[in-house]
Amino acid sequence: MRTPLRTALWGLLLPWLITACQSGPGTRTVKLTIQSTPELPLPVKLDTLDMISMENFRVAETSLDSARSTLLEFEVPRAMFARLQLGKNVETLYLTPGEELTIRYDTTRNRLRYEGTSANANTYLKQEDYLSRQLEEGLYEDKIDFDTFIARLDSVKNKLAEFNRHYLDSTALSASLGALFKQRHELGLLKAKQWFVWNHYFAGDNPDVPEAIGSVWSEVPFDSTLLQQVPFGLSHWGQHSKA
Repeated sequence: MRTPLRTALWGLLLPWLITACQSGPGTRTVKLTIQSTPELPLPVKLDTLDMISMENFRVAETSLDSARSTLLEFEVPRAMFARLQLGKNVETLYLTPGEELTIRYDTTRNRLRYEGTSANANTYLKQEDYLSRQLEEGLYEDKIDFDTFIARLDSVKNKLAEFNRHYLDSTALSASLGALFKQRHELGLLKAKQWFVWNHYFAGDNPDVPEAIGSVWSEVPFDSTLLQQVPFGLSHWGQHSKA
């Protein structure tokens, strides 16, 4: 027979145990809430993204209608990058198992705001992507010569490194996550080199690739595991609209 004290203790512990089982370290479900105003309907597509091969796997596809809000739930085996398409906008996301992330999209001013576990990380990715697109515009030119390309590439690298350093000093991003994001933009610079070699030498059947840029087809010079997509079955995913 249970004593009143034991019953009371179980009454206090049981909700905590249920919560711990649902949202503890072993939980892999990501809850991604997307809210938009006022442009509707707004197509929404979410893919996991392999930063090495640039291959993607469709996780969810929906549309924001009069509800203006949707909740996507899906499982990921580990932290990974994803690509989110909101209408014509494409954003890179960093998602971790068990997290809850809210994205508020103001279509009138074309602004995104992140709230939740990885808000700082995803704010960083948005700002870094915007800066990268601006800086890299002068790299992908068909008639650019080698010296100009290298000079522009070095300029991009230095400005991104400066941005990365100042951002990490002023936010709560961990050193390990900062290092991962640094690898990500180093990979972007490597892909720019590969484009230059292919477009200016291989495509033109010119074997005289300069030594300074000739090793771009070798392996990525760091452990790229976390930049790669993990093939996984979606054992659970759902989409709910909220008024």
